[in-house]
This record gives sequence, C-alpha cells and structure tokens, in this order.
Amino acid sequence: MKPFVLAFAIMAFSSFLGITKLAAQEVIVNSTLSKEEQKAIIKLQKAKEELEKSKTKLFKLEETYDKKRQRLDKKNAQGKLSPNDIAKETKAIEKLGKKIDKEKERIKELELFLQENESI
Repeated sequence: MKPFVLAFAIMAFSSFLGITKLAAQEVIVNSTLSKEEQKAIIKLQKAKEELEKSKTKLFKLEETYDKKRQRLDKKNAQGKLSPNDIAKETKAIEKLGKKIDKEKERIKELELFLQENESI
C-alpha cells in the first residue's frame, strides 16, 4: 500500500510542478508581447477557426445542393412534378447556389487575411 501511495504522491507533485512551469512560461511570453500583438494573435486564431468552420459549411452546402439537384432531375424525368413544384425546387436550389457562392467568397477573404497576417 505504501508504494502505491508514494508513487501517487510523486506523480501528483510532478504534474503540479509541470503545470506551474507551463504557467510561468506563459506569463513570461504574455508579458513580453504587446497588447497589439496579443490581439493580432487572437485575431489570427479566430480567423483559422472560422476558416475551418466555413470549409465544413461549404462542404455540407454542396452536398445538399447536389442531392436536391439530383432529386429534382429524377422526379422531373419521371414526370412526377407539376410546374409549380419545379419552380419551388428550382428556387430552393438557386438559393443554395447563392449561399455556396457567399461561403466561397468568405473562405477566399479568410485565406487572404491569413496569408497577409501570417508573419505575426
């Protein structure tokens, strides 16, 4: 029982020591950076996160667009759609197309921002 308690105490102490060293290093790094640099770093991190989210969103939108387009083509070929149904489906597909274009533009903006500010 004593070796187990001793081993646990050593592990707890070493992990605490490691955490305090990391915290001390972070404080040193943060104190050497100016507020503007810290804000720029935070902005870059947020831009990277937004870029990943936008890429995921774009992928999902494109999948939905393809599914709706295929479904419309299939039903239209079978003659199961009225002209009003075709108009509704086409309008929904066009709306998705616009969302895809906006998302692509957003991705381009984020990539450009990251390229310009990557040196920070």
